[in-house]
Order: sequence, then structure tokens, then C-alpha cells
Amino acid sequence: MDNKTMSILGLVLAFIVPIAGVIISAIALNKMKQSGVEEGKGLAMAGLIIGIVIMAIGVIASVCMVCMAGVVAAGSGY
Repeated sequence: MDNKTMSILGLVLAFIVPIAGVIISAIALNKMKQSGVEEGKGLAMAGLIIGIVIMAIGVIASVCMVCMAGVVAAGSGY
């Protein structure tokens, strides 16, 4: 697979399966660095950044939901 294809795949996967998008984008960036061909670098960077941001939002949302469940469970003893 060439670098541009991996960059596009990484960007698409960043929205669907963020961890896979981050991994594919990182691999594409690494291959670009090794080969010197920078075609698709912007797409790979976008896939990496979007995947990381979506994963961070998911972690924050999960922590908030656990905290809210704890507050509801603690307050339901009326």
C-alpha cells in the first residue's frame, strides 16, 4: 500500500475506529519519513490528530458517566 492510500485509510478510520486510525496514520507518517515521499502527509496528520481527539473525548465521557453513576447511586438512599 502506498503512503497516500494509507493516509486516506487512517483519516477514515479515525472517525470510525479511532485507535485503528491513529495506528494506520502513524505507520503512514513513519513510512513517509523513511522514504522521503511526503505525499499525503496532511491527511496522515489529520487522521492522527482526529483519532487522538476522539479517543480523548471518549475517555473523558466515560469518566464523567462513571462519576455521575456514583453520584446517583450515593444519592438514591432516601
